[in-house]
Formats: sequence, C-alpha cells, structure tokens
Amino acid sequence: MNLARLFFALCACFSVLTVSAFCQSGDIDLSDPLAPAAEPPRILIGPIGGFNQNYHTGGFQSFVNQVDCPTFGTGDATGYYIGLSAEYLIGGPKDAKSSIIARLAYDVRPAQFYQGGDEYPSRVKINDTEDTILTSTTEHVAEIKFSMINLDILYKYMIGNTRIAVTAGPSIGYVLQGTIDQRFNLLQPLDVQFIRDTNNTSFKYENFDRTIIVRDGDIPDLSQIRLGVKLGIQYEIPVKKLLIVPAVWYDFALTKVTPNESWRVNALQAGVDFRYAVGLF
Repeated sequence: MNLARLFFALCACFSVLTVSAFCQSGDIDLSDPLAPAAEPPRILIGPIGGFNQNYHTGGFQSFVNQVDCPTFGTGDATGYYIGLSAEYLIGGPKDAKSSIIARLAYDVRPAQFYQGGDEYPSRVKINDTEDTILTSTTEHVAEIKFSMINLDILYKYMIGNTRIAVTAGPSIGYVLQGTIDQRFNLLQPLDVQFIRDTNNTSFKYENFDRTIIVRDGDIPDLSQIRLGVKLGIQYEIPVKKLLIVPAVWYDFALTKVTPNESWRVNALQAGVDFRYAVGLF
C-alpha cells in the first residue's frame, strides 16, 4: 500500500500547484491583444472524483475442491475513485472541438458474489434414543476487495455546438489489492452443524461451526495489470477559468483478474471532473 500513499501525496502536491497556477493566471488581463498571455490557455488540470457500480463478470471456480462449491457467476458492489486529470485542447483554444484527456485515479472496485447451495440430509437427534432426518440448505458467498491505480487516456469530441462531448480511450490499471473472503454457510435447520474436517487445516470454522471459511486472503495468481476500454459522455459547465464536467463512463475490461479464470472487472462510473485553465504552457 506504499504506492497508494505516494499517489495521495502526489495528489496533494498537484492540487497545491493547480490552485497556485489558477490564482496567478487570474491576474493576467487576457483582453489586451498585445499581451503575450492574450492567447487563451489550452491546458486544463484539476481534481476528479466519483462512484463506481462494479460488475465482476465471467465468474470463478471454487479455490478449495474439498468443499462442494459451485462456480461463482457474477458479482457487484459500489466503489469510488478519486484523482487528477489534465486536458490538452487540440486546435484553437477558443473553438477547439476535440482534446486529449489524461486521468489518473485511485480506483476501488469491490464485489460480492452469491450462489445458492445444495440440499443435504442431516441426522438430528430428537432424544437419547430417537433421531430423524432433516434437509439442510446451504449458501456460498464471496466478498472481493479490489483496488488499483488507474490511468485513462481519452479522446474527447464535442457534439455540434452543444456542451456535450463523447470520450473514448484505453484504461490501464496497476492492481494494488485483490483479496477474497469465501464462505460456505449452513442456513437450515438451525440446530445442526458442520462436522469439522480435522485433515484440512486450511478451513476455519465460526458461527458455532455453521460457517466454513473456505478462503480468506489474496486472490491466487492475481494479475497485476488490468487493461480496459472506456467509453463515456460528459457535459461541460464553464465558470470563468473553471470547467465543471459531470460525466458517465463504462469501463469494459480486456484482461482477466487471473489467467486461469474468465473473471473480469467492469464498471459503470459517474462523477465530476474539475478542470482549471492555466496559462503555464
């Protein structure tokens, strides 16, 4: 997690520089055609933030074959992202229709998986001399924690004379965390328990032996790099030298979480970019 701390430190430094540049550029009289700074700036920089609706698709098989676990199909959960962006306008700054946008963010994309279990016969003691057979129901659940430092390189194109623009481009992520907490729960009846497997020390039991913790730790063979394609639409609201940009994207994964599964991490993202026009370039 040292990389995450470094990222946030760089964000703080970058924010200070951005505000300083914004304040300095606000003192320049751009109305004077003889001034060297009369040309509007074509660089915009600033913070970004928003929410992720994560979709983990393709699924993965049980990591421990000794337990009757199915293949997990799809999982979802909400997350968030926070970071910085820089935009370079292509063409004249006043009438530019397109630009290149770089967005660097700390991106959190967890998920929760659920799969109904099978029904099993359980022998339940009625008294000292009698017992009966009841049907037991189970469930399989898995909680995924997934985060990365993500870099988007997007091409933006304005639609007509509107303030609406479409964006598209590659997304490159360096995975910081990928863990799994997988459990096998006994739901019914309430007065039965799992029989402990003393030969398998990797299993842990809790909830009065009604829950088996199948795995709790790093995802095996986790890929450190995630590649994706991001498509989005945004609306630009200019406020003097500040551009407020609410936007929605869909980030589709090209690579898998592990090389042995078809598991991919996709996300529908909604957030706001704040971009300051600065006269430093």
